[in-house]
Amino acid sequence: MSATVRAGIAAFAAALALTPVAMLAARRLGIVDRPDERKRHSGAVPLLGGAAVLAAVVAGFAAGGVLALTEFRMVLGAAGAVFLIGVMDDVWKAPVWLRLLVEAAAAAAVVAWGIRATFLVENIWITAPVTVLWIVAMTNAFNFLDNMDGLSPGTAAIAAGVFVLVCVQTGQGPQGVALAAVGAAALGFLPYNFRPARVFLGDGGALLLGFLLGTMSVAMTFYQYDDRSTPLPLAAPVLVLAIPMFDMASVLWIRLRAGRPLTRADRNHFSHRLVALGMSERTAVFTIWLAAAAIGLGATLLGSLDWVGGAVLLVQAAGIFAIVVLMERAGRAGEAAEGDRSRGPQPDERTE
Repeated sequence: MSATVRAGIAAFAAALALTPVAMLAARRLGIVDRPDERKRHSGAVPLLGGAAVLAAVVAGFAAGGVLALTEFRMVLGAAGAVFLIGVMDDVWKAPVWLRLLVEAAAAAAVVAWGIRATFLVENIWITAPVTVLWIVAMTNAFNFLDNMDGLSPGTAAIAAGVFVLVCVQTGQGPQGVALAAVGAAALGFLPYNFRPARVFLGDGGALLLGFLLGTMSVAMTFYQYDDRSTPLPLAAPVLVLAIPMFDMASVLWIRLRAGRPLTRADRNHFSHRLVALGMSERTAVFTIWLAAAAIGLGATLLGSLDWVGGAVLLVQAAGIFAIVVLMERAGRAGEAAEGDRSRGPQPDERTE
């Protein structure tokens, strides 16, 4: 049995076994999420699901043999710090600046250890801040995506699975083992989190998954030089993580355009907008998973395509998002027209 398979099985089994323990602990400690005008679940739901995911990832790392490598212990340590600040936010509502500071410090620690993106540029004064920014962005993107039952862990499992395929193609064994552990941990947690969720990841769990995927996407090598190679494989992480990026960017744009605080939670996420078009919440989640897989799987082909083929694949991915945007615009136009018809003819204010 390969190390990648061992890591996946161990992480999946650990998540299945430990999530009920985390649920019980959360209830006893009072770390639960209660419904309000924005959160529509019924009753208090435990928030410590991320603890089970973290423990499962550690189990997967150990089973796959990468826990013995200092590089991966460093990644786990930094991820643990991000998880803890997320739990603090769940319990005490930590200020946004403190969360971002801890996330940036954890990302900087990873970079200082030598894990950083180069993008064919060796200047550390350029690559280091870009890497920190990427990791922090991915960390928060998965927290943004954790807005509907099963959405964030399911998308994380898909992204990790695609990255594993790339690792297998390119012979990156340790990275593949680590990503198999992350994906399987998310997958093992999913049965408890799918609608109706019995436990939530919490900010701790969502930030944890985002940090691990952001970091591991940097730890991988996508570009391998030969006479026929193109730099197009460098776009692979963007394709694999396109859905979380799209959700975060679109929500921030909506809030900015409306003049609302960027950090104030609302129901304008990608999933909520699909529900507004008439989908059920389960259908919206499945649709986003399908989009994540359809776009992400293209990353496995970039290394074997020439410029023309790679450009076609990237245009295809952009086309999927264009379809989504057009659907949303049509839906909003339809709602506005329906609202005008329901109000009926209005009197001319000048003759009142």
